[in-house]
This record gives sequence, C-alpha cells and structure tokens, in this order.
Amino acid sequence: MHLQHTNRLFRSSRLRLLAILAVLGATAAAVGLSSALGPASDPVTSPCELVAGSPRPTCPEDRPARGHLSTRSTTPTSTPEIEVHGVLFEERWEGTDGLVTNEHAFWNPDASGARRIDAWQVTSGSLFRRDGMAWTGVPDDRSPGTSSATGTNSATFRLTTERADFGNVVMSFDLVHAGFVTTGSTPAVGWDGVHVLLRYQSEESLYAVTINRRDGTIAIKKKVPDGPSNGGTYYTLATGSRPFRPGAVQRIRVSVHTNDDGTVTLTLFGSAGRPALIAIDAGAGGPPITAPGRVGIRGDNSEFTLDDLLVSEG
Repeated sequence: MHLQHTNRLFRSSRLRLLAILAVLGATAAAVGLSSALGPASDPVTSPCELVAGSPRPTCPEDRPARGHLSTRSTTPTSTPEIEVHGVLFEERWEGTDGLVTNEHAFWNPDASGARRIDAWQVTSGSLFRRDGMAWTGVPDDRSPGTSSATGTNSATFRLTTERADFGNVVMSFDLVHAGFVTTGSTPAVGWDGVHVLLRYQSEESLYAVTINRRDGTIAIKKKVPDGPSNGGTYYTLATGSRPFRPGAVQRIRVSVHTNDDGTVTLTLFGSAGRPALIAIDAGAGGPPITAPGRVGIRGDNSEFTLDDLLVSEG
C-alpha cells in the first residue's frame, strides 16, 4: 500500500511538472493566434467529423432542436444522483515511450509494420505514449504512414475504444491541454478543442461533450444520421461557458444515463465535482441514443496528453 501511494504521488508530481512546461510553450503560441483569430465563432457551430485523409470541410451550423429536448445550460443547484458501481475499463498508458497506434494501422490493418493494439482504435491522427501518458504528438496535417515519423495528422485526432458495450457510464481522465495549432488544411475555428465521445455507434451517431474550445464555450451535442457533417447532423442539447488555462491539469468527468422514461441525461462535471452542464435528450432530431456504444476522445487543432482514464458503471 505504501508503494502504491508513493507511485501515485510521483505520477501526480510528474504531471504537474509537465503542465508547467506546457504552459510556457502554449503561451507563446497563444499570442500568435489571438490576433489572427478575430471574433469568436457561433458557439453552436458543429464540430464536423472527417474521413481520414480528406480535406477539412466548411462546417454547417447546427439545427436547433426546438420542442424536442429539455436542457439546462447553467450550473444546477444540486448534484444529480449518479451511482458508480464498478470499473468497466481502465487505461494508465504505462509502458515504453513511442507510437502506440495511428490511423494508418486502422485503415491498413494487414500492412507490414502496422501498429495495432487491442484496446483502442485511431481513425485519424496518431497516438503516442510519453512519460506514462497518452499524447497526440505535435499536431499537423501530414499523413503519418506506418510509424508517424514524418507526420502525425493529429490536427484531426479521433480515438475510440474497440469495445462497444458502454451504456450507463461515468468516464473520467486527467487532461493537460497544451494549446491550439493551425495547419494549411485545418484553419482556426471556434469549435477547435477537445471532445469526449459517448455511446458512439458510428461517425454518424453519437453524443459529444465538448470542452476546452477555442471560443471558450462548452457544449453537449448529439449527432444523428443523414446530413452535411460527414453523413450526419449535430443537434446542440446544451451550451455554457468555461474558459480554461492551457497547460493546467484538469480532471475531466462526464456521465451518460438512460432514464426510466427513455430520455438520456448527459452531465459534464466541474473541478469541484458539481455539474457544470446538463442536457436531457428527449428526442432531438430522432430517438435518444439508448444502445451501448464506444467511448472516446477527439481533438481538433489541439495538442494534449491523457492519463488515468476510467470508465465505470453509472
């Protein structure tokens, strides 16, 4: 027990040190971006999905889901009753530094040298291990090839679990978001940031909890099949505002739960453990997504690390 406690203290100290270093790098990048960015874009502009290797599309505006949902976009006065029963999935990313897997391995699983792993799939970008944490690498828009040695394509980063049996869950992880980038094919947009994927059925059907956006907003969205966003349409269920500090260590916690009446409640928790944003999907754009699915992380023009990821029954 003493050894485990010592290891956790070491990991925590290491994470804080990396966070301080990330702040120094991100501050310089932010100065260059702020003058070019101009006014923040509409906070409900949809984060369009991308097919690996395709150019980034101009993203259409979300359709409002009038009369089909119940939402709260401010911090609730009480914490919802969410019971955590047991760990379903755990990822510490411990091991040797280097490439874990990338989009080349997903789209070319039988290719010589393809880096395939059992737990995760990367449909766009590259996943590295660095100092016992998952890392996007330095994001760019270049094809990674087998080894991601000359490019990462992590400016468009998509990571999901191989398992697709996650229903009512609470998902948490440590996040250090170093800052934003731009590339020739991924210009700066307001919805650049980090997004947590829940009940992921396909790239056309999922829930997305959006955090650390370039425009300072947070959002909970649902994507349904058919539409202009890579075969689907996003519906905004709730929005709010929560600026973040690049390089800070954040403990991200989200939950999804199907209610007795068939609606689905999604919650983004704040740093103090209280809900920061709640949405209740009662049929926005189609039936609530009640089937179990994958969980995952997506990033747009963002460099970040992940650690201590847990998915528990909720």
